[in-house]
Amino acid sequence: MNVKSDSYSDTLLGSLYALLAFSAWGFLPLYWKALLGTSPLLVVCHRILWSFVIFTVLLTHKNRWPEIKKEIRSSKEMLIVLFSAILISGNWLIYIWAVQAGYVLETSLGYYINPLVNVALGFIFLNERLNRNQWVAVALAACGVLNLALTYGQVPWIALSLALSFSTYGLLRKIGHMHAMSALFMETVILLIPCLFYTFYISDTSGLSLDNLPLLLLLMGTGLATALPLTWFGNAAKRLNLSTLGVFQYIAPTFQFLLAVWVFKEPFTQTHLITFIFIWVAVVVYSAGGIKQHIILRTLKSKHAMLPAEAKHCKK
Repeated sequence: MNVKSDSYSDTLLGSLYALLAFSAWGFLPLYWKALLGTSPLLVVCHRILWSFVIFTVLLTHKNRWPEIKKEIRSSKEMLIVLFSAILISGNWLIYIWAVQAGYVLETSLGYYINPLVNVALGFIFLNERLNRNQWVAVALAACGVLNLALTYGQVPWIALSLALSFSTYGLLRKIGHMHAMSALFMETVILLIPCLFYTFYISDTSGLSLDNLPLLLLLMGTGLATALPLTWFGNAAKRLNLSTLGVFQYIAPTFQFLLAVWVFKEPFTQTHLITFIFIWVAVVVYSAGGIKQHIILRTLKSKHAMLPAEAKHCKK
């Protein structure tokens, strides 16, 4: 009884953390729009600088420094962190620029297809087998992107860049063995010097003073906007199975889509509708396959757990 109660509490708390994390990511365009007029590169630099400060505090609080010292001795791990730092900073730069330039709808498309790109990369680089639902989902997503490309005569590069950069980042993190928070901290360390150089020697920082306190506070807040959702996501991942977490991940692009159409009034044509229908059907097929697989695994585990009890009963 207590075990079931604890399991239910964990699931409920995990769901709350997942809702917080993906909702925060979904509403981030509002934050980046508030920084309209500030160079996207400067925003990314501040995001890295203040994330470094916050992760330093968190790692000190959790006493992770001995663990980090061991992990950075591995040249392989540090090489992975170097490439992942380049990818995540590039992803942030494209995303913030796209939001400020009025392409929130395309960023939404990118994060809708991101899990499907994960599946494709797993198949190519990790020899992961794809089930029927995953093949169908990937094919539908490809049709949606192709429809947009053929109709407008150009590839939706923002969506594809965001999906590919973040999926490749996830692939590198999967290959590496460094703890997620430690890896994020080391990524900010690697990017710290170029960010400091750009912020104070190249960019125009004349507006970043106490005379323009709202802008300064917004830029400082980019650290919290980065660290808090990641912390919530980490807490959710500990308490929820991957299939449940996989369903939650579509909250973020859904909020981005709604913001693009209803708040920012971005053009939403018939071509966009057809493309998104392909993507939404792909999402449903992919999620249904994941849930079905999870149910099968749970059933098998339950049957396996019952075997010792049945064997004991037979002996009696």
